[in-house]
Amino acid sequence: MKSKQIHFFATRIDLKELTVDFESILNIKYVGMGLFDSNEVLEYMRLSDVPDIGFTKFGAWMSLDHRYMVVAEDKKINVRIVPQKKGGTKYAIDPMANPDSIELSTGGIFSENGKVLVAGRLATASGSEFSVRTYMAFVSRIRKVFRKNGTFYIGEDAHNKLVSGWRLVTNVNSPIEYDLKKEIK
Repeated sequence: MKSKQIHFFATRIDLKELTVDFESILNIKYVGMGLFDSNEVLEYMRLSDVPDIGFTKFGAWMSLDHRYMVVAEDKKINVRIVPQKKGGTKYAIDPMANPDSIELSTGGIFSENGKVLVAGRLATASGSEFSVRTYMAFVSRIRKVFRKNGTFYIGEDAHNKLVSGWRLVTNVNSPIEYDLKKEIK
């Protein structure tokens, strides 16, 4: 299957609006995604349960924090062992070993620099029934509760920040001309 993705700007308030009453209907959970020192799996039944959701320590949207696999709530998570060249082992929790999943990177308010909101992304490369159904449900919800601005969808609180002069970025180090612009009507 060809990969699919949708990009958005969202604050903690917007993420709550996006997922309210939605998580229980889909019977999903969020699983911390990445390369870790232990094989412990971090799982959250609600996105709002994630500490510091809506904030990021990284100034780029493909960051290392707040990346989750969205899976069925009863799904057992497969952890890949990744031997390191310099010795030791890391543990990967990702869609490669869990094809019945979609990826969610939430972005958020950049904690190192006030008035900057980093973009998020929802994606899947899996053609599994669960992945396609869940991805399409999320996309439908994003399109319903967020507004479109160029190629991005933007939550109401994120939009209010844009209007009040915040930078909405994919990378805080990019020139300002690459920031999301206010819609001109």
